[in-house]
Amino acid sequence: MVANKENKAIDLVKAIMALLILALHTPLLAENNYILIPLYRLAVPFFFTVSSYFLFKKLNKCCAKEQIKVVFNYVKRNLILYFFWFIISFLFVFKERYTYMFDGKSNFILILKKLLFSSTWMGSWYIMATVLCTIIIFLLSKVLKNNLIFIISFISFLFCCFTCSYAKAFDGVGYDLFQIFCETLECTPSLSLFSGFVFISLGKILAEDNKKIYNKSRDTVLFIVFFLFLTAEFFITRKMGWQRADDSLVMLVPTIYFFVKVILQTNINIGFSKFLRAFSVIVYCSQGIFFAIFNYAFKLIGWNKTLKVDICEFLLITVFCIILTSIIISLEKSKKMKFLRYIH
Repeated sequence: MVANKENKAIDLVKAIMALLILALHTPLLAENNYILIPLYRLAVPFFFTVSSYFLFKKLNKCCAKEQIKVVFNYVKRNLILYFFWFIISFLFVFKERYTYMFDGKSNFILILKKLLFSSTWMGSWYIMATVLCTIIIFLLSKVLKNNLIFIISFISFLFCCFTCSYAKAFDGVGYDLFQIFCETLECTPSLSLFSGFVFISLGKILAEDNKKIYNKSRDTVLFIVFFLFLTAEFFITRKMGWQRADDSLVMLVPTIYFFVKVILQTNINIGFSKFLRAFSVIVYCSQGIFFAIFNYAFKLIGWNKTLKVDICEFLLITVFCIILTSIIISLEKSKKMKFLRYIH
């Protein structure tokens, strides 16, 4: 979630993607939420890819010594973001999410696995996956070419697809591997660094691609085509009963590649792009806290989960995130409150 000062269209799309993640988790359409899954699944890979794109684009302009410093600062900022929201989440959802880690049956190894491979707060897997994947791909880039890095990372992603969207195909071999993976690393393959590698790799490739390969009309058509393939893949695997989870779909890779290319070639004038950047991060990081608060409030007043309640919850969280973002941006202008910029 590195700040972007070069393309305001990406700031807008980031905000939209954050709201799609919120809509997925609410769920916005209740039992019919699956209809929008192909759209929802663009969000996290988009974040991975554009974050990687801007990091490696910056690295391309640095010498070897400066590159290490840039990567170090990138990792540091992401870890500060991670642990800030960990502390806030810990205060709000301790009973729901953390007590089992400290019940006497668990231990340090379990906490470490959750920290590195899974989530210690809602959605936190993405930040840690970004950090680990970036470090690994940065190191691999010193000895391997982009094509080989992409192949390795794509194989990792295929494993995620095989154990999630295709888990119950091929006599359920993928399902068995899924169970072993979860028991060993305490995480879902598709919600771990293993699904992030390929999109960090794509971001690096896009950052180093020659501008001559960009063609907005062609890239837009290819994005639409691959998105249709992605939609078909989701509904086919769902219809066939193969899915253990729907996070990882093979067609996500080409779809995201061309989607990001299209956005990179889109120029729009937005006067509040800084707000959108902060808003996208705050929506993503605070959603678990707001879900806990509003679900508790709805329970107190006797509201059951219905389509109307889900839409109400989505709108309330969106409004509160807008207010929270405005307050943070206003406060961080003060010298004493500059640390607030690490929240987003």
